[in-house]
Amino acid sequence: MARGPNPAKERYWRQQIDDQAASGISIRGFCFERDLAENSFYAWRRELARRDEEVQLQTGKSESASRSQQPSSAFVPVNVAPITTRPIELVHPSGSLIRLSPGVDWQDVSRLLEVLDADREVRP
Repeated sequence: MARGPNPAKERYWRQQIDDQAASGISIRGFCFERDLAENSFYAWRRELARRDEEVQLQTGKSESASRSQQPSSAFVPVNVAPITTRPIELVHPSGSLIRLSPGVDWQDVSRLLEVLDADREVRP
């Protein structure tokens, strides 16, 4: 027995895809930050595009027709983020080597450093 579309799941993935597009972050970085499977992101993006195309064909409206009714802007906002493909290595005064992957959450790094500093203060 085949299941029909799940509206809640569709809304969730549409929101994720819209959020990623507005974020200016790469899909890989966005999925890492949100703890999403990158392959699921791409699969849902493809599936939702297919569904949208199907609806357009059924209603007889083309995407170009709907775009022509929307006001166009001469400027498009762009966010430029530095691209780092290599990990960053930090050596803590305790001697610990910390290797950070691209896209790391700096708040997590800050918490880690606080723990290492607190541990260093406790030990003589």
